[in-house]
Amino acid sequence: CFFLAESSCQTDLKGDDIEALVKECRARNERVYELENEIKRLQVTEEGFQSSDTKVSFYTGMQNFACLLALYGLLERYVPHSVQSRLEKFQEFVLFLMKLKWNFPYQDLAFRFDVSRPTVSRVFDKWLHVAYQRLRSQLVWPERRLLQETMPQDFINSFGQNLAVIIDCFEINIERPSALLPRCETWSTYK
Repeated sequence: CFFLAESSCQTDLKGDDIEALVKECRARNERVYELENEIKRLQVTEEGFQSSDTKVSFYTGMQNFACLLALYGLLERYVPHSVQSRLEKFQEFVLFLMKLKWNFPYQDLAFRFDVSRPTVSRVFDKWLHVAYQRLRSQLVWPERRLLQETMPQDFINSFGQNLAVIIDCFEINIERPSALLPRCETWSTYK
């Protein structure tokens, strides 16, 4: 046997109040949508880079998004990727190019991509190996005559015709060897 009881609720909301709440809710939903799009644009994702060739050029050195995608297409199928990875494959690729172009410290990239420093190191090494294997045939060393024709005059004055190339190096951090000979071989006064 069921007992039915009638109940009612008194509210002070009028139609205008409800309409105002609906408008406020819509406005907030639109703002959330705008902020979500802004986050996507600012993140290091395919969508974030697709909207700005300036961003592509600055962070990666590639001319535009189309060139970035072309290089990505050449390499990505040869790079293993785990489903447990926190980074998407495209993010790994951008991380690799950012390290090549800017030589950001691993810890800096770890903060930017919200991963650990060892993860950044593994990602960089993985992409570097694949890039070397896939692109080494595309690197053409100019003839000595062409190199000397474009050599800055100051270098010719200082080193003569024996100079073939100027190498601009980046710093590679290594553990300090305990043995004297390796320590001497890796010593540098360059700071």
